[in-house]
Amino acid sequence: MILDGFPRTLAQAEALARELERLGRSICCVIDLLVDEAELERRLLGRGRHDDTKETIEKRLEVFRRETKPLIEYYREQGLVEPVDGMGTPEEVFQRIAQVVGRRGCQQALRKPGSPH
Repeated sequence: MILDGFPRTLAQAEALARELERLGRSICCVIDLLVDEAELERRLLGRGRHDDTKETIEKRLEVFRRETKPLIEYYREQGLVEPVDGMGTPEEVFQRIAQVVGRRGCQQALRKPGSPH
């Protein structure tokens, strides 16, 4: 199973850990995609969505810094964090993630960007 965008807060991460333990499952690894904020802004503005403005992007980044970024340390303490360079094409980033998942021995199947669910 691959979770994208969840958990977003420490409380969610702790609840997820309890539920996974109850199910006899565990997290294999946590991918920390490293992308500079200028590139994030460029990518988001390039999506063409009406709510992707400089102001809303800065608010999202602030929420990320405050609520989500602390999860990296939470999972790092458990030895789960794998930093991955998020710069480049979707295919390049996918290959980097696939290498990490393979090295970790995770059993999840990865799909290339744009492939059907």
